[in-house]
Amino acid sequence: EVLIASITSKLHLISPAVTEGLLKAVELAEQEYQGLVIWSPDDVFSAGANLEALMPVFMKSGSKGIAPEVKKLQDALLRVRYANVPVVAAMRGIALGGGCEIAVASAKRVASMETYVGLVEVGVGLLPGGGGLTYIARRAAENAATGPGSDLLNFIKEGFQVPPVAEVEAKRGASDPTYLYYTLGKLQILKLREDYRKLRGNEFTLQEFHDSFMRQGSVPMKIIRKNMLGEDGPTL
Repeated sequence: EVLIASITSKLHLISPAVTEGLLKAVELAEQEYQGLVIWSPDDVFSAGANLEALMPVFMKSGSKGIAPEVKKLQDALLRVRYANVPVVAAMRGIALGGGCEIAVASAKRVASMETYVGLVEVGVGLLPGGGGLTYIARRAAENAATGPGSDLLNFIKEGFQVPPVAEVEAKRGASDPTYLYYTLGKLQILKLREDYRKLRGNEFTLQEFHDSFMRQGSVPMKIIRKNMLGEDGPTL
């Protein structure tokens, strides 16, 4: 059994009360369920933070008054990320700002075809404060590590595509079979790299892994795993 949590505020905006609700949902899921699904019954997963709810605090104390609330959101999303049960974000419609950050903090994401996800705060002169930028940086570092000597900046730029380009890439990823093959292959290589790192221990280097992998040629991944790891276990 899994627990389903939904944000019920207008546009499913994230307020301090919603942050507390997320924490309670994770705690309850860990105690009584096998997983947690964050889901919305309509076409708005979450439009982000409720800036209006924070306005009284801002007017009274300025940015210093907002900082504790931002910290609470960051802590809540870290709690989601490191929950002891799987957390899945089931998205449809828009998942913007904090809604996007909830999704990337989850262990897995499931999105309908017409889903628009992004960190849009920069459009109003704000920085995403819930961990979205660290996610982009972490993913960029992981992707750059697959190709020794790659320029990290090129991978970081992938996280900042303008809406038309992002939409084209999203549709291509959902409809182009070759894109799926590319993604599966990439995941297989990442798993091979981690398994190879465990096998080699302190002797592991990205350069040595790269060279060893390239020497295998264009053969099925199970054969590559057999050659490099001495076993032909699951590729994913």
